[in-house]
Amino acid sequence: MISIRTRLIVLICLLVAVIDILSCLFFFIHTKNAQETMFKKLGISLATMLAQDNEVGLALDHAQTAFLGNPIKRVQAFDRDKEIGY
Repeated sequence: MISIRTRLIVLICLLVAVIDILSCLFFFIHTKNAQETMFKKLGISLATMLAQDNEVGLALDHAQTAFLGNPIKRVQAFDRDKEIGY
């Protein structure tokens, strides 16, 4: 037979695990929604931000030149003002 103390410890551990999982899920959803609203508020897409960052372009361009050269050039060709207006 399992003692009451062992049952209580197992129950508390399960309760803590469930609360931990739910809080992680809540904070994940909350931060994702906060980031989406921030990007919508600023009117800047992620592609535009990456197009302005030369280090990202250089890192991707050197990593897979054959596959990523043209897409990087297309992303860098975005007009930031036009994208913000969109």
